[in-house]
Amino acid sequence: MREILIDITNYKLYEDTVSTLEACRRLGYKNYLITNNYPEISDNLKKLGIASYFTDFIISSHIGYEKPHEAFFAYAKRIAGNPELAYVIGDNPIADIQGGKAAGFTTIAVHLCCESAADHHCKSLAQIMDIIK
Repeated sequence: MREILIDITNYKLYEDTVSTLEACRRLGYKNYLITNNYPEISDNLKKLGIASYFTDFIISSHIGYEKPHEAFFAYAKRIAGNPELAYVIGDNPIADIQGGKAAGFTTIAVHLCCESAADHHCKSLAQIMDIIK
């Protein structure tokens, strides 16, 4: 299974990934990848050409907690400098949305196939810009 997870050919970016990450940075946001994933995910992001858009990577396998555990989100918030305004943007209604809300983040569900308790819902990454401007 590990070989499948680290194989870069198994990953494809959404067409609006780079433009949305760039737009967030232009607005002064810092982008953090927070993920329940394997340690090498940051290497794959480099291979995909998007690692430089992220300020840091908070990876469950590095810290010992997974989303939706509140300690995971508390750690991520500390790494980000405890900002007053912070968004969790994700596609998992439990790990991302419920976990983020429980930890006090504003949540944005994107590419979600089912109902969620997110504060906002977007069909594409680009639609996030209408919320965070």
